[in-house]
Amino acid sequence: MDSKFKDSNDAASVTRYDQTLRAIGQALEPLEIQEFDLEIDGYTYTVRGQSATKKARTDTKRRGLRNALRNAWDRFEAKSLGQTMPDELSSPFLVLELHFGPDDIDRLERQGRAARRSDSKGATNPNKLSQILRAVGAYVNRKSVRLLKVSKRQDWVSVEYETAVGKSAVENFRTTDLYDFWVHLYKQRKTPDEVFR
Repeated sequence: MDSKFKDSNDAASVTRYDQTLRAIGQALEPLEIQEFDLEIDGYTYTVRGQSATKKARTDTKRRGLRNALRNAWDRFEAKSLGQTMPDELSSPFLVLELHFGPDDIDRLERQGRAARRSDSKGATNPNKLSQILRAVGAYVNRKSVRLLKVSKRQDWVSVEYETAVGKSAVENFRTTDLYDFWVHLYKQRKTPDEVFR
């Protein structure tokens, strides 16, 4: 699978998917969205996914009998009063739909550049969502195709695109394959810290 990354050396497409997808990934990281569908319609990128709610993040950090009993008691009280628990409380996930237009993406790219300049601690973590999406974008750029959709489920990423002759295709990658591609790109750059931070 690694060879299909290295052998795709077509000219870069007009849209810089690597930069755009990295910016969107940086916006999704604080929301802790790990599984999602990202669809492209013209210049609008729509992300649908699940974000762990504040309650779920807290429960994950402090799993214990006390929290489990408190949650069970809250549910019992609500049920005994004839009330239903709000979705945000009864579910550990919050379903989100986010839309990013050209102005949003420009703003996210500027914010990302500023954050990278101020963060001089070292190299970027290639396993972060922003870097995984950046690798997907770089791959699509190298194929010179039009990106239609990116889906992420657990350790898999599905990429749907359209070729210059209008043929649709879907490719599936393990995140470890994208990591290998990211490293390959990193080694090709003269100043990798500028590009991958």
